Amino acid sequence: MKFVTGNFQRVGGFRAMSGELKSRLNATGVFCFNDEMAVGALQALHKHSTLRVPRDVSVIGFDDIFWEQATNPPLTTIRVDKAVMGRLAVERLIARIGGRHMAATATVVETELVERESTAPAQRR
Repeated sequence: MKFVTGNFQRVGGFRAMSGELKSRLNATGVFCFNDEMAVGALQALHKHSTLRVPRDVSVIGFDDIFWEQATNPPLTTIRVDKAVMGRLAVERLIARIGGRHMAATATVVETELVERESTAPAQRR
């Protein structure tokens, strides 16, 4: 497993994937921290390689933004309830502004895999 940094924007995903392609991408799958970066990764794969998604490499994003279905191929993603995340963030911010000290906590928000056409079983190379 390899981690590559990005900036959570489409251009960050494009640059990160372009760099990996220049160093001979060896992965059969790529998970991006959000859908915007995944869209950039798809664009870089299309522009800078002959690799086919999902035949040669699968791409998956996170957050299920509204336009990922317009990608080619439609992007597989992890859907998360952004309203719940926003509500929790606002509640915690209001508590801090109100002077309540809150211990550090971890909250798990349910997610759902939304399978579209950018993923497939890995093929032997």
